[in-house]
Amino acid sequence: MSMEYDYDEYEELDPQPFRRWRWVLVLISIPVVFLFIYIPLSSLPQYVTFAPLVKYSTLEHNKDYTRMILIGDVHGCYDELVSLLDAANYTSTDRVVLLGDFISKGPASLDVLDFAINKSFDAVLGNHEVTILAKYQNSRPVLFEDGETYALDRPGNIKTDPETRLARHLTPDHIDYLTQLPLVLNLGKVPGGKGFAVHVGMSLEKSVKKQSLNEQLSMDRDWYKDYNSEMKSLPKSDRNVVYYGHNAKYGLNLNKYTKGLDSACVKGGQLSALVLSNGKEKLVQVDCPEYISS
Repeated sequence: MSMEYDYDEYEELDPQPFRRWRWVLVLISIPVVFLFIYIPLSSLPQYVTFAPLVKYSTLEHNKDYTRMILIGDVHGCYDELVSLLDAANYTSTDRVVLLGDFISKGPASLDVLDFAINKSFDAVLGNHEVTILAKYQNSRPVLFEDGETYALDRPGNIKTDPETRLARHLTPDHIDYLTQLPLVLNLGKVPGGKGFAVHVGMSLEKSVKKQSLNEQLSMDRDWYKDYNSEMKSLPKSDRNVVYYGHNAKYGLNLNKYTKGLDSACVKGGQLSALVLSNGKEKLVQVDCPEYISS
């Protein structure tokens, strides 16, 4: 049995409307790809290879400096940093040392960095600076001069992570400044012995020059107890005084041989400084608004 079809009843579909819709879809997809793929990728810095970071450095002393001002965790609180220096009667003849974590969390990290660079402040790296350096180089591990590396637990996300966004705004001058900072800074003679600036603390298990990265960035909060006991047992000529930050939980924690200066400024506490002059030390503090909750 044969069947005959009447082609008049089955008109061929015109392909032109489909072609038009195809081009419409292509035109719509171009800005979508640009917004969600190209722009995020283009915002990433090019591959950066830092020279290995230093762990230990010695402060070069200059007779022009009359005082040393050691400051606890600033955490991006620029206005409070300026107020603290005003309260300490800061002048260009003073030497300022930031005890790490001077950026991140607070409202004006880039202003703090610019200020530190313009004023030639000395500083040590804190855990937040090292983390941000890792995120600047696309979450690659940060290498130190002795071969130790600092690796992130997980990559930063530019949409959800404030530190990744901060890293994207760092300038070459910011990076040059941060990558020259040590973990341990020898301050020379201070009231009570030889002074050292660190962020977290100092281990008794290793020499000052051979502190491990883990010990410098994540140390037991009570390390200062054993450290003070040990220093008291040593001849006076062998005693060290450690100035540090990091431990906002304990707040201001001043002992004979350990000086904890993180007093939780970014959480509404105080920003603290010790001013060293003529063999004496003076505490200076300013109150801070609460930028983040505890």
